[in-house]
Amino acid sequence: MGELPKKHYLDWDSPLLSLSTEWLISLSSKRSLDLSDTLILLPTQQSGRRLLESLAVTMGKRGGGLLSPRMATPSILLSSDGAQKLTDEFVCIWHWMHVLQSQDLKNFPALFPRISSKVDFNWHRLMARSLHDLRGKLVDADLDCAAVSNMDFCQEKGRWQELVKLESAYRKSMQHVGLMDLHDAKRDLAVSPELPSNVKQIFLMGVTDLTPLLQTALEKIVNKGITVELVVFGPTGEKELFDGWGRPIPDEWINRKLTLNTEQLHPVLDEKAQAKEITDLLKRYGSEVYDTASVGIADARVISHLKHELSQTSIRNFNPTGVALKHSSLYAFLKSLLVVMQNPTFTNSDIFLRMPDCWAWLAGKDKLIEPTQLLEGLDELRFRHIPSSLIAVTKLDFVKGKESENISRRIMARSALRLLQDQLQAFGRGRFSVKLLEFLKASFKGREFRKGNAKDSLWREMFILLKERLVKLDGSIPKNEKSNPVIELTLLLDSIGCESMIERRSSSTIDLQGWLELAWEDAPHLIIAGANEGVLPESTFGDKFLPERLRKQLGLRSNEERFSRDVWLLELLLSIREKQGRVDFFLGRQRCNGDPLKPSRLLFRCDDAELPGRVNHLFSQLAPLKQAPAWSVPWKLSCAVEVPLKNLSVTSMGDYLSCPYRFFLKHVMRMQTLDIDQKELDPRGFGNLIHDVLDAYGAEKKMNEVQDPELIHHYFAKVLKEQIRHKFGKQITLPLLVQSEIALKRLSVVAKIQADEMNQGWEIIGTEESFELSINGIIIRGRIDRIEKNKKTGEVRVLDYKTSNTSNDPIKKHWKLFNKEKHEDLVSDYARFDIETKSYRWIGLQLPLYALALKQKYHSISLGFFNIPEVGSDIGIKLLGTCDSHLLLAAQNCAEGLVEDVKAGRFWPPNPKPEYEDYESILFGEDKRTAMEPEIRVAQ
Repeated sequence: MGELPKKHYLDWDSPLLSLSTEWLISLSSKRSLDLSDTLILLPTQQSGRRLLESLAVTMGKRGGGLLSPRMATPSILLSSDGAQKLTDEFVCIWHWMHVLQSQDLKNFPALFPRISSKVDFNWHRLMARSLHDLRGKLVDADLDCAAVSNMDFCQEKGRWQELVKLESAYRKSMQHVGLMDLHDAKRDLAVSPELPSNVKQIFLMGVTDLTPLLQTALEKIVNKGITVELVVFGPTGEKELFDGWGRPIPDEWINRKLTLNTEQLHPVLDEKAQAKEITDLLKRYGSEVYDTASVGIADARVISHLKHELSQTSIRNFNPTGVALKHSSLYAFLKSLLVVMQNPTFTNSDIFLRMPDCWAWLAGKDKLIEPTQLLEGLDELRFRHIPSSLIAVTKLDFVKGKESENISRRIMARSALRLLQDQLQAFGRGRFSVKLLEFLKASFKGREFRKGNAKDSLWREMFILLKERLVKLDGSIPKNEKSNPVIELTLLLDSIGCESMIERRSSSTIDLQGWLELAWEDAPHLIIAGANEGVLPESTFGDKFLPERLRKQLGLRSNEERFSRDVWLLELLLSIREKQGRVDFFLGRQRCNGDPLKPSRLLFRCDDAELPGRVNHLFSQLAPLKQAPAWSVPWKLSCAVEVPLKNLSVTSMGDYLSCPYRFFLKHVMRMQTLDIDQKELDPRGFGNLIHDVLDAYGAEKKMNEVQDPELIHHYFAKVLKEQIRHKFGKQITLPLLVQSEIALKRLSVVAKIQADEMNQGWEIIGTEESFELSINGIIIRGRIDRIEKNKKTGEVRVLDYKTSNTSNDPIKKHWKLFNKEKHEDLVSDYARFDIETKSYRWIGLQLPLYALALKQKYHSISLGFFNIPEVGSDIGIKLLGTCDSHLLLAAQNCAEGLVEDVKAGRFWPPNPKPEYEDYESILFGEDKRTAMEPEIRVAQ
């Protein structure tokens, strides 16, 4: 142990900033202050900036000059400006992963007593990070795993000896490429610290948590003849509270009382509530807020909420930690790419190809790929083919089901997906760094970057850092090691995601300072957010390698030392504002997600007589939250009819009868809901699957003559398999596989019913027959699933397949009772009709319109549904019953009236209780409040 540095003790009767400034100025009796040969070490970078600014301002006011000192944190003593740069963390973690992947983990039973069944890339990555962090903690005490294993008090010798084996293998891996571990390099630098040649003296000011390794470095510096002095701030006349290196002595601070009043403590609900209360408090100062108040953040989770609240006011704010690079668009782009590389599903690929930054790269590969058509094609692939993986979707073949079907968009989307698949394969060939940079240049070619734009600046900052780290990682991997793009990109993004870009700070602003920054804050009113246990004081619990007892034995920073440091800082903040100023603490009862929080134990450092009142205040019932304003509509959905409808489908007419406005959204505006997480067929798609099998059966004349249910079922199974392979490819999702089995079970029952119907004389004479009806100038189009004729009786019947989970009654799907009180204003006259003495309203016209379309071909027909619900329900044929001329005339009158309304653009008012609701997400059940009557721009 060398000689302790000289210690200067300054009473904290005024802010540290002014105390430090005056003390430094007092070092010289000259008019100018020359500190050019001085290195000042402070707890944070922000405190160094503020002290330098204070020195310059003070000397300027006194008419003197200043040759500035160098400001830094103590970690500069363990950094290198020489040729041998410190190895980056992500490089160290790559080598840790390499070692773990090359080892048989069964040879480390003490370290890994229960090896996970899923030892994958992510396990290796997290374990590599844990081992790197472990050595980072040990280096603070100038130790490594070998040193710990050799200590007599080490109780887990076997575990630490296995760590030594891994540590040795890791060092060999680093040495193989000519590198030294980051933590080993710091230990070497502590023995021989590198300083600028002009530094003659070092002052440590308010540094309360020097590590043993930094202490060693300072001792070596003293031995070189450089002056090292400490400046310690504390209560008047209480020097004994600090050790020889200016650190608070835990036993002296752990029971100290704080002069804190209950009025200064503000318990609120959560982070949002804290942000709101603090903003309201700041607004009281008006234009004087920047000279009067300052904000400290003990809990970083409050920052985003506070920035949001302040952005709603005219109060400028600045976060000294900067803007995280993970918030840049480039990071999001690469993160999405990484997800595809890790798990090349169709969903992940789809998400990536929807990013605008991807389109320039696609255009460079294939000029025919157009963004709008691409997005529509991706939608069609998802909803028509439900692909499971990138490989599966690239192997899909598309055949037109009918001449009018457009498959060009799907072909374009498949081309884009094939290009993506080729690019993923290219990443694995050769050097990943080169391939990635080529890809990024192609993706961002021609992009304009605006000078002064914050988002573009963040993008550039990240790109520069990415290029630097790609080169470093490239040179850190053995030449004979095969490139692993997933590992390399993951480690790069992990590393870059922790970096920030410091924004430009305006002269008048509220700094959102971290807890340790606050010692150097001199604003009269200090507001501290997040004064909750776990973050204040900072504590470490459950360390898998270094429990608290072992930390103390090794000389590492303990929870007691952190506690004493935070007590020192809190007493400092209160003391310097005791005569003039104020400190307010805001703390939450819970997180925004509902996780409970406790007040910081520092807030209970009061006299025993005050403690009950303090506890009662901090845990008392919170004031009721301000009632949120009533829900209101910020804007109304406004649409217009630009092009007249020239045709209608039979089923769409039921939509109009249900609700004219929703008909407009669906059939005029073509609005539809999209399930971006779809992994199985929706009810319509499932129905189409069964329809297609039955259509194929109906068109197969030879099969129509087979009356054996087993053979019919065998045919159904064969066609179903072909349909699934044709629509969805060879690789299908598990939910789709389950649905195919459900469909086959339903078809097995259909086969038996079909055989029975054939025995009764029914034969199929038409399937999927299209028709057109012209009504008042609009074409009504439909497609009849099946037309049958009985060979024995000559009867003809028209059937429509229904595949919903429950059996459908044809009558209930076409009309319901008309209630004048309920329906008078909603149901048009043409949609009403009578049967005997009762009034009814049409809700669907499907089967009657089928009859009208076929009346010239068949003199008399029966109408019905072929129900194919889930097995166990009422499967089979249900007829509409009597469909006489009176009913058909009523249906025709309804169709004609409906067509006239559509032609006239009558899509209003909406029905408040429609049969089906597909637009809840945009109408919110308040259609008249959230939407406007469609504007008709078509010449009548």
